[in-house]
Parts: sequence; C-alpha cells; structure tokens
Amino acid sequence: MRKVYKNIFGEIISKSKAVKLNEYHLYYYEEGSDFLKEIEFINEDTVYNINYFLSDEEDETKVVDYLREKSDFFDIEKKKPTTVLLSLPINYIPYP
Repeated sequence: MRKVYKNIFGEIISKSKAVKLNEYHLYYYEEGSDFLKEIEFINEDTVYNINYFLSDEEDETKVVDYLREKSDFFDIEKKKPTTVLLSLPINYIPYP
C-alpha cells in the first residue's frame, strides 16, 4: 500500500509534518494504482475513524476483523463500477 498524508483541508503533507499536527488523515492507495483503499482519521496519535473501500475479491469478515484491530469506528463502502462520462450537446433540453 502507498501512504499519503494529508492535513484536514486535504493538502498533501509529509509524514514528519503530519505527526506534529493534532489531527491529520492517512490515505492508503493500492500499490501501483490510484485506487483509494482506506482513509484513517487520526487525532493526537489515535485513529478515531476509518473509511474502507471494499473490493469484490475481499472477504468482508476478514476486513471487519482487520478494522476492529485499528479502531472502534469504521465505515465500509463497496467498490462501485467506474463512472462513465457522457457528452451532451450544448442545446440539449431534457423532456419534462
């Protein structure tokens, strides 16, 4: 997993700067991709909440056990299919 530290405003910061702050977020991305896997919300060196993005291949029971070891509070979201961009003409008017 690739780790990215961000302040509460979403700006990327270094690990050394993050640990000096009272509160920061730690983003985990799958190695070699930009797929966000997990966000840890950290306050005074304690993980107070986790958002986890579950893929179809993962066992939800194992993920819950993993998350319980890290925090009492977490949310699990299932990975959704890739968003498709649609182009509409400028003069497009939807029917009422």
